Formats: sequence, C-alpha cells, structure tokens
Amino acid sequence: YLSGPSAKNYIIPEKFAEAGIVLEYIKYEYPRYKQLYEPFNHYVSILDLLFNCGPDAPYYIWGWREDREVIEYDTL
Repeated sequence: YLSGPSAKNYIIPEKFAEAGIVLEYIKYEYPRYKQLYEPFNHYVSILDLLFNCGPDAPYYIWGWREDREVIEYDTL
C-alpha cells in the first residue's frame, strides 16, 4: 500500500502487517519553479504550476526524475 507522508500521523502500520499488506510511504518532492511572488510557496495547487510554467509544467512533474519510466500509449 502506497501512502503519502502525512498519513504517518494516523495509519497504524501493525494493522497492515497483520493483514499481510506491505506499507510504504512515498515522498512528494518536486523542484522549485519561478512563481509570481517570492518566497517560493510549496503549498499551492497544480494550477499554480500550470499558470506559471505553461507548456514546461510536465517537466516539473515528471521530467526532472532520473529514475522515471517512459510510458508509451497505443495510438490506435
């Protein structure tokens, strides 16, 4: 089971282990981008990224990761 880091405040890991479920926490770390006002604010929605970066926004979501997998979609 993949969970965000904030869930550590309320998830009971033993319950997952008892059920045979592997519990893993993922970190949400993304690079900073130029925002309209300083200092950089991490607590904004994806709309902030889209309006500030436009067509470059996907880079800040996926492109900067070295370990990313390339997903190819069938175009049929």
